[in-house]
Amino acid sequence: GTCQGCHMTLPPQVVSEVKQNDCIITCGECDRILYFQEE
Repeated sequence: GTCQGCHMTLPPQVVSEVKQNDCIITCGECDRILYFQEE
């Protein structure tokens, strides 16, 4: 996955954490809050 704000590629571990939706995850580059959106 990628951050739609800064277009940085996210590591698989971060994508997995975002999909679990247990806590707030932010982009390591631009600090935007990340969430998973079904296509």
